[in-house]
Amino acid sequence: AMSHKHLGANFDIHGGGRDLIFPHHENEVAQTCAADPESGFARMWMHNGYLSVDGEKMSKSLGNFHTVRDLLEDWPGEALRFALLTAQYRQPLDFTFDLLKQAKASLDRFYNALAQSAEPAAGPVPDDVLAALNDDLNSPQAISIMHSLADGVFRGEKGAGAALRGAGAVMGLLQSSAKEWFQSGDDDEAGEIEDLIAQRLAARANKDFAEADRIRDDLKARGIDLMDGPEGTTWRRT
Repeated sequence: AMSHKHLGANFDIHGGGRDLIFPHHENEVAQTCAADPESGFARMWMHNGYLSVDGEKMSKSLGNFHTVRDLLEDWPGEALRFALLTAQYRQPLDFTFDLLKQAKASLDRFYNALAQSAEPAAGPVPDDVLAALNDDLNSPQAISIMHSLADGVFRGEKGAGAALRGAGAVMGLLQSSAKEWFQSGDDDEAGEIEDLIAQRLAARANKDFAEADRIRDDLKARGIDLMDGPEGTTWRRT
């Protein structure tokens, strides 16, 4: 009744968990087609694999679930998205904080590649990424191709950076600049970090290397890495 009211007699995609295939969805087809023999009902069915948390079935009774709102207090949204894309949607996924750490590390690698690339704009989505996604949304294969593109950037291959960002765009990833990704957080703290970098540069100019090292070490203890280069000093959160 709801699908007929809002979507019509025929619609494209019906989704649900694998546990709903029988009897729920098979009965749904039988009842709908019996009530409306001209209806084709859903053209495509997509059943997702089970989600577990730390190896156990996620349930309210066990209290072993995390809300997106709570996770976003400590993790960037792209890391959550990436973690969920590491398994093809029909396969089970064990959600752990180690998985989030791995997702964040992979995104750090991609953004590092983009920072080194001379191609800031996204190019077309690479054909092999589209082929993977057209193959029943094979997101792990698409991610594997993105790692290969990042390798190409580090090797200095022309077009690899634009292709990497193009692949990220279709996956809902790499939506920020490398600077935004690595320096995201409190604006007041960012201003303080910039002031400390200026103080460190002044100390180095005065050959007060002990003070310069102290500032670097204090920032490192706060999870801030400094990178000195020909164009000056940049920073990133670890």
